[in-house]
Amino acid sequence: MKKSTLFLALFALFACGCAEKNSGEYAALKNSGLTGGALYEKLIAFDKEHPVSFDSKLDLASYYFILGNRGEAWKYALKAEGLLASVKSAVPQKRALLFALLSALYAADSDADKARDYAKKAYEVPNSGAAYGYLYAKMQLLHGAESEALALFDKTYSRYPERIAPDEMRSYMYLLADAGEFQKCAELLEPYFETGIFFPGLGLFASTVYEKLGDTEKAVLCAFLDYEYAADGNASADAFSANLQSVEALLPSGGASEALESIKALFDMRLEAKAPSSPFFISDYVYCKAKLLRNDFSLADFSALLQLEKYFSQFPSYYWTVWEAARVLEPERSNEWFRVLEKTIALMPSSSYASLARKALASCIGIERKNAAALLMPQEVKAALEDFASTADEDRLFPVYALLDLPDCSYVYAGVQMVKAAASEPIVRAALAKKYERSSGRLKDRLAFILS
Repeated sequence: MKKSTLFLALFALFACGCAEKNSGEYAALKNSGLTGGALYEKLIAFDKEHPVSFDSKLDLASYYFILGNRGEAWKYALKAEGLLASVKSAVPQKRALLFALLSALYAADSDADKARDYAKKAYEVPNSGAAYGYLYAKMQLLHGAESEALALFDKTYSRYPERIAPDEMRSYMYLLADAGEFQKCAELLEPYFETGIFFPGLGLFASTVYEKLGDTEKAVLCAFLDYEYAADGNASADAFSANLQSVEALLPSGGASEALESIKALFDMRLEAKAPSSPFFISDYVYCKAKLLRNDFSLADFSALLQLEKYFSQFPSYYWTVWEAARVLEPERSNEWFRVLEKTIALMPSSSYASLARKALASCIGIERKNAAALLMPQEVKAALEDFASTADEDRLFPVYALLDLPDCSYVYAGVQMVKAAASEPIVRAALAKKYERSSGRLKDRLAFILS
């Protein structure tokens, strides 16, 4: 289980705990106006001078856990736990936070038994532990105790619906569906979709839930959602017709479906694009796409499409659709929409949508389309450099060299700066020096600057 997701609930409560006023010198330090690393350097110094300070150890344990430094987090968390017996005045909220933090640390170290024990301790702290029901539920799930986990999710969500993290909501939804509580599950689906955290299979899961509730229109639309997420930009009518067979199976025998007809209109231009009779984010998206395909797209439609981003923030197809809409409606301002091309590439760099986006971006900035594949985004440069540093495989740097050989543009400038920073590592510098000796032209000039 990932550290970051385990600690979402803890961090929210940690922030609340930090707002409490401590007394004396520590309170003055916390309220000094310092932030980030500067503050925590002072906290470390304070802790060394005050070995029995519970608050400083809890704060430092939380800080290091958030940073991903489990070794330091363990050190301070265990010291804080050792002080609990002598620190009777520790407020319940902080005791609960410490137990929850220890639960997360044990879970990160794959000690499921102790992780559950400490989650239970956090949950049972009077007046402060109830919000850790989500953490305790997840620890129960690690042990296969699904009924106990569902009961905890039910109780905690009824009190703290705003504190549930996306991964917790996902677990809760699946437990509800397994228990046959489809109405409650459906009530969670919409807020989950709003998080934008999509995963393969979510559409089909939602489709099943709505089918069980007799809402075949939403069932059809959600089944389409998985198809749209997986689409790589080369979808054909034949391929989609095969997919439609499984979607049509959701309908009652001989039944008509507005949702199905709207989806078909994306692949059959002979069909009319009709506005959905009731609002639902998937039907709104399908309608926008269908209108755009028919060159019947207005600024109002564009605004509606942009408002759907929270639902489709993991979909390359969504950002490519936004780009095509911007190109049609605001061709003179297309450079203001480069971010959607960059997002299309970043989401799935090897997809056909990413290839289309690179070509569009290259055309806009004066790079020949035949060289578009060399146009890397900063995160791709970072990934390539990290891959090389961990493997010493010089092939990992070839895409970076291709970028550095392109004509001047902002992406090349960003790449040069990133490679220059990475050149402080001996293994990277040696590879760059080797490439410099074998290169010529722009690439050689840029490598010379990087190595200077």
